[in-house]
Amino acid sequence: MKEVTKLLTVITEDEIKSAIANEARNLSKAFEGQALVIVAKLSGVFIFISDLIRQLKIDVGVQFVVNLSEDVNNEIKKEKVKFDIGIQNSLKDKNILIVEDILDAGTSIQALYDFVAKDKPKEIRVLTLLDKFKTKRNISFDYNTLFKVENDFFVGYGLDYNESYRGLRDIYKFTNENEGN
Repeated sequence: MKEVTKLLTVITEDEIKSAIANEARNLSKAFEGQALVIVAKLSGVFIFISDLIRQLKIDVGVQFVVNLSEDVNNEIKKEKVKFDIGIQNSLKDKNILIVEDILDAGTSIQALYDFVAKDKPKEIRVLTLLDKFKTKRNISFDYNTLFKVENDFFVGYGLDYNESYRGLRDIYKFTNENEGN
């Protein structure tokens, strides 16, 4: 028998849209009459961000950063996390929402949180699309997540495998099945 890798739907487009609409309502209410700046690390998060900002009923700006850290054997050392900052304006006294695609070990998002906090914003909140909730992590902030997931590898809805699968509307995980010949 030959082992075949297939995609298994984990979260549908409708579930994603519903969760984003709900979170956007909550954020719009929490920041009513105020501006919000979203800070996000490219690239898996870009579809999530675009869907979120279209649902928000408040003034919102977006600042993207690129993680330049070395990823060796999927281990990112905190002291090596660096960002190519696209932030053009000060974040001082502003409401900040850090948005992440997947919260795993939390090393890079903690580094981003610490970087943003140095600018003394009014408030920092963190929102993740997926939370690998069983993963051991050491983070110093509270966060909201749209979906708690197992420690699998996910693609679709902006998430990729070697730059493929980003355009899928649902979120999938890889699964191996035996195929009889």
